[in-house]
Amino acid sequence: SESKVAHYLKGLLQAVNHCHAQNVAHRNITPDNIIISTHDSVRLHGFSFATNKCEGNSRMNVMCGTPYYMPPESFEDDLKITK
Repeated sequence: SESKVAHYLKGLLQAVNHCHAQNVAHRNITPDNIIISTHDSVRLHGFSFATNKCEGNSRMNVMCGTPYYMPPESFEDDLKITK
């Protein structure tokens, strides 16, 4: 139902907000990395690509993640090269 989807989305956004509050960028949010418990709580896992969001962190400039779930801006430099 719509209310369940809204509940799960709210839980996911809270998890991402918590990561960002800790200066952590997950960088690979996919359905496989979202866990919904039997009590309907949402957990985010799969932090193998995660890194610190601090300015100057060279790992933030490395493209990584699952391609079909990456934002289009991740491919911006590749698009400029092929045009």
